[in-house]
Amino acid sequence: MLVAATNGPKDAQNVHQELVGDFAGQINLRRSKWIYYENYFRTFPAIIRIAEVVLMFVAFSMSCVDKKLLTTGGSWLVLTTVISLLTSLMFIIFHLFFLHRFLVVPWALIEFITGVFICTLIFSSGVLSAAYSHVGFIVIAQTVVLFLALAIYTIDGLITFKILMAGRYYEWSS
Repeated sequence: MLVAATNGPKDAQNVHQELVGDFAGQINLRRSKWIYYENYFRTFPAIIRIAEVVLMFVAFSMSCVDKKLLTTGGSWLVLTTVISLLTSLMFIIFHLFFLHRFLVVPWALIEFITGVFICTLIFSSGVLSAAYSHVGFIVIAQTVVLFLALAIYTIDGLITFKILMAGRYYEWSS
């Protein structure tokens, strides 16, 4: 069993030497410096991330549609949905290409702290959206989508917390 820790490039260099041909197509090692996880989108964390991206894109598009909401405080909704959407996309790219192996700080801790911050942003956006629900029906739909996204981000945060407490990030069995 190989464990790729998130504690920096020295562990990732050791994993590069030992991973050749062990994982039946899960990791592509055509070039030793840039690898990607071929089956990443079939994993549960990837499905959660994709759901986050879809829900935040829907919430972003809803926040841009209503002109009354944009003039009365909807810019906060647009800002928080864009930050959440871009952060989720960045995490997908980091996981897909194993970019966290270049960091010298614990990746699971970064992901957990970012998840808590995003949950706080989405909760504040959901409350603001609920407060302005009298403006139009699109705002009510946006409130529902924001709280669904909050539930998905909370599940993702619990998974990250479990990984953080376990002390490892990726574990492969050979």
